[in-house]
Amino acid sequence: MKQVQATEPPQTVRAADTDFILGELTALRDKVVPDPEVCIAILDGPVDLTHPCFADARITRADSLVLDEAGTGAMSGHGTHVASIVLGRPGTGTLGLAAGCRGVVVPIFQDSTGHLSQLDLARAIERAMLSGADVINISGGELVERGEADPLLARTIEACERNGVLVVAAAGNDGCDCLHAPAALPTVLAVGALGRDGTALPSSNFGDRYALNGVLAPGESIPGAIPGGAIAELTGSSFATPIVTALAALLLSAQRRRGRAADIAEVRRAVIASALACARDSDPRCLAGILNVRGAHALITQGDKVTEMAATQIPHVASSGVDATPPDPGLMNPGPPPAPPDAVAAPTGVAPSCGGAPCSCGTTAAQAATTASAAHEAPTPPQSAHPMPVSNVFALGNIGFDFGTEARRDGFRQLMPMAESSDETPIVTEPNPYDAVQLANYLDKHPWESTKLIWTMNLNLTPIYAIEAEVTYHEAVYEMLRYALRCQVLPAEDDDFVSRVSLPGVLTNRTVTTFAGQRLPVIVVQRRGLYTWNENNLVKAVLGAIDFDKLTTQLGIDRSKAESRTELKLRQMLDKVYYELRNLGSSSADRAINYTATNAFIFSDVMAKGLLAGELVDGDVTSLYSLESITAVKSPFGRLDCDCWDVKITFFSPENERRARVVYQATVDVSDPWPVQLAPIHQYLISGG
Repeated sequence: MKQVQATEPPQTVRAADTDFILGELTALRDKVVPDPEVCIAILDGPVDLTHPCFADARITRADSLVLDEAGTGAMSGHGTHVASIVLGRPGTGTLGLAAGCRGVVVPIFQDSTGHLSQLDLARAIERAMLSGADVINISGGELVERGEADPLLARTIEACERNGVLVVAAAGNDGCDCLHAPAALPTVLAVGALGRDGTALPSSNFGDRYALNGVLAPGESIPGAIPGGAIAELTGSSFATPIVTALAALLLSAQRRRGRAADIAEVRRAVIASALACARDSDPRCLAGILNVRGAHALITQGDKVTEMAATQIPHVASSGVDATPPDPGLMNPGPPPAPPDAVAAPTGVAPSCGGAPCSCGTTAAQAATTASAAHEAPTPPQSAHPMPVSNVFALGNIGFDFGTEARRDGFRQLMPMAESSDETPIVTEPNPYDAVQLANYLDKHPWESTKLIWTMNLNLTPIYAIEAEVTYHEAVYEMLRYALRCQVLPAEDDDFVSRVSLPGVLTNRTVTTFAGQRLPVIVVQRRGLYTWNENNLVKAVLGAIDFDKLTTQLGIDRSKAESRTELKLRQMLDKVYYELRNLGSSSADRAINYTATNAFIFSDVMAKGLLAGELVDGDVTSLYSLESITAVKSPFGRLDCDCWDVKITFFSPENERRARVVYQATVDVSDPWPVQLAPIHQYLISGG
């Protein structure tokens, strides 16, 4: 694929004019015509899809942890405004810079809280990918040290890159040399806010990473919709971000119109490479430069030269004189709401009961609301709720429980028997409903009480799913959950110790709220495929498959040392499987990986062979091989209506990276909640180094 790059450095711009840039985008929208096959996902607050600007728009709402409909709260205003910049109908007072593309709204911010965890953001991104998103707009982020994101969020962003999905995120409005996640991740297109004076808003974040993956876009006094049918002008990086999202969608449309496959990497490079230098070249607040609509389009259509934008083409616009103030940092927080605008109702006559709408991560400009266009007829609202396709889950983790309410917890405490210690002279104590063994023992004698708990699947003590047993098999499911709960707290050396549980199920559109206030998606689980993973037994199975008599001869050490050395290496590899490959188990690739990694029959055989892969390479097993990676790629072969993936388990020699790597490949169909292996394990060599 041809690399896109500027052959000449862009010209310095004296002052960037917001109206000029938005005019360029409007002209490009009319020239390219947004492709309805290009899908834009808006991850934000609830969107008022009854607003006149969304009349006849192709927008659906995906299921998420936020079930609230759009109201008059700050987050509803934030989401509605952001969505209208991209998908609103032109001529209604909103920009609608990519109107005509398909839209998917994935609500992530609640009016009552205004923030979410990085884990839940990762969950929403996966939901957007499942909905077919090509571009994902995230007008929010979390201020993080050194720009490091939660591993699950980072892996989800990597999955976006592999699947051809571009993530565009706000750089944040803390007004400092600091980074936000996910904007600071290298494959994300970060966006800072450009003021009407041609410089970055004082509140817009900057930093070395943003100089590589970020651009400035108009972010002051941007018109957009707010709930109730009104239009308002808001300021902040949240409202600069959808402008870049719209450009990305138009560039993808241009690629498709020219008969080419959509290439998000090319689009991202074009936006960065064509960015115009700020008036002060050394200003770190400029990021990689100012958004250059014409130049980015030229790189996509011509591929070899950026269309230059001379400074004289951009009229200087004086500053609005509005001082921007940075907000308080928040967890994945789009920012505090601005002062309510004086919103004027659209012709529908529906006025917002609260004119407030948030100002992303940032600042508030003088806000002047305008009436929506009176030229249109009463709108037909787009489909506001769209049933998602069935989403299978195959997750790995530990079993947990939650009572949901204080009353439910106290009810268990009241019903559970007194506890006795295992001392020679037993000590009787009050029952503790948080003691896993006491609770499991009580539930064994009163199994019907199992349905009164919120059972959870946990990753590192963090609940990721609420478990609901399928009605037909609920007794067997809860029996297995109780067994896992009891055995997870045993000493690691115990033969009954359970280190992991594999959980196949179907994700529903329902949620439950834990005692701590965390909202979890519910998955329905069958007994089929619900297994515990006993690491000790798996290690024994692998060691039993190794010819230690032959190995000790080649290594020149006694059998006990050979077994000890091999067991240590094996346990390290098993830890790598769980801790490095942590995921939500909802994407097809992750389900294929999780199934392969927990199928004892497949995995023990592969691990035994992988450790001694040197014998296959050059006959030398004095250096044991180690697990390098487990990856999944879409299989070119598969049955009709199946979802088949090739899982590749790669081993390498840590003592000599130039030695050939050995790959063991399994083909797995994940179209059913319980995945199926379709072919025997294949092995082959690839070059080292």
